[in-house]
Amino acid sequence: MILYSIDPGINGCGLAAFQDGVLIRASYVRPQKGYASDTTARRVFAMASSLHLGMSGMDPTVVIERPQVYREVHLKGDPNDLLPLAEIGGCLMGLLGKPIIQVLPRQWKGTVDPEVMIQRIKERLTPEEFSKVVHPENSCLTCRTQETKLFCTKPHSCVSHNTYDAIGVGLHFLGRLERRRVICR
Repeated sequence: MILYSIDPGINGCGLAAFQDGVLIRASYVRPQKGYASDTTARRVFAMASSLHLGMSGMDPTVVIERPQVYREVHLKGDPNDLLPLAEIGGCLMGLLGKPIIQVLPRQWKGTVDPEVMIQRIKERLTPEEFSKVVHPENSCLTCRTQETKLFCTKPHSCVSHNTYDAIGVGLHFLGRLERRRVICR
């Protein structure tokens, strides 16, 4: 079975490919050139088209993180910015000609700090799987290593978190990223 998991973004998406439950490739996919200043609809289509081009295999299963709006007290930024991310999933579904599976952030990572989540994702990968992660050119050194004790050194410019989120969505779907429950006694 071929599984593609996606962390959507309007300027770039994380895309991970699994075969029979094993990570075979993960990377950061950018839209085709020339769309950065275009209309939102054309940018969404360009991103979905780039993702579609990155997928191969006979009848793959596709799972994507579905954007989620939180209550006002937990909002970060404008919730309208999430709408194009949801549109990427819909556009990709049209290009594939089949339904895709949507997972809410709360379902697969809960409210865990993003840096801690990246550490957990790295812990679940074998060294062989980790070697299949293609890091963007501007990613930091700590994101390029499987070391789980270090945090990202360029949190505002490093886009590796998108790739790790795509891997995390796939690991969750495959049952390899169980959420840890902490019970205080």
